[in-house]
Amino acid sequence: MQRRHYDERLVELERIHKRHLFELEEDIGQREEVLGRELELVKRESRASAKRVQSAETAIKERDFNKSLNEQLMRNQEALRKRLADSERREAELLAKTKDMEEQLRDLTFHFESQMKILQGGIDGELVGAEVAGVAPPPQTPREKLRKAKSRGSG
Repeated sequence: MQRRHYDERLVELERIHKRHLFELEEDIGQREEVLGRELELVKRESRASAKRVQSAETAIKERDFNKSLNEQLMRNQEALRKRLADSERREAELLAKTKDMEEQLRDLTFHFESQMKILQGGIDGELVGAEVAGVAPPPQTPREKLRKAKSRGSG
């Protein structure tokens, strides 16, 4: 009788143990399913994060390129400003020179016209025996004096 009691008890314990084992296996299956979904979510977030990192790196490279380009443009702008200032200075010099040459041309034209009239006998004899006073040449700038000195030395 004792043996039977132990056998019944053993069968009962096995049944309880199997049920408990089944419940544990079901619980493990559910947990694996949840962990699988969480793993998939983590993988998606990881890929999205990698894309954001790549995008940030691209933005940093673009920013560095734009900064370099901006610095180069600033240097070019400064060089162009210098060239503009030089051009404006040269233009002013040429305008002054042109004005001086126009005045000299006007004076020479007047001088030659006067000489022609004198040689032709004056205007109705008014200029017979008249003298033409020379017009003093305009003062030379230091640059013009230097040019004349160079041309005399080399010529």
